[in-house]
Amino acid sequence: MLQAAWHYAADDKAAGEVATQTAKAEFSEELSSDRVGHGRLRELCEGGGIPGYVGMVNQLVTYPGQYSRACSAVMDVWSSAFVVSDVRSMTALIKAGKKLDIRSFAIIPLSEVSEVRPVSVGKSAGVIGPLSTVLKADKQYRGLLNFIAGDTVLVESEGIAYILASEGFKTVTPDGEIFELGGRAFAFGLRDALSKVLEALEDIE
Repeated sequence: MLQAAWHYAADDKAAGEVATQTAKAEFSEELSSDRVGHGRLRELCEGGGIPGYVGMVNQLVTYPGQYSRACSAVMDVWSSAFVVSDVRSMTALIKAGKKLDIRSFAIIPLSEVSEVRPVSVGKSAGVIGPLSTVLKADKQYRGLLNFIAGDTVLVESEGIAYILASEGFKTVTPDGEIFELGGRAFAFGLRDALSKVLEALEDIE
């Protein structure tokens, strides 16, 4: 029982405050539990417990310091994703995660992203290119790079980002500001988990 839930609520306001404190405490406990579970799952993978395990995105992918903010912003939810060889390996990893009672985690099966290509954008002043082109990894992971960052165009300034966003492109500046159709969707590290996910974010409650 959480301590915040033990307090007697004399009125509705107090009851609301207690409920809020309890929810925050429960959420904090869930996050802490997930971190521990993720660590145990990673140990299992690195110990050979999951056939087809390749590594973590943040182990396989690097990027130049000058674009670190842009890359971090776009790659946010994928940086700690588990990379596996195929869907069978992904299924085995999900089952292992359930046994460890992990609430959710990201998985990317290479077999499903190997043919992904970056967005096509014309070369012009201020347009650096698809963000995936500045990421570094072994050649066999090119599809992985395109999957996690190939749909975003790296540009030099906010003005150019606005212009391309109005044309339907998702863009990011070197400072990590993300722009998308419909206005400025700056996030500084928040990736839209709904785009091109291919069920890589698996809720296994």
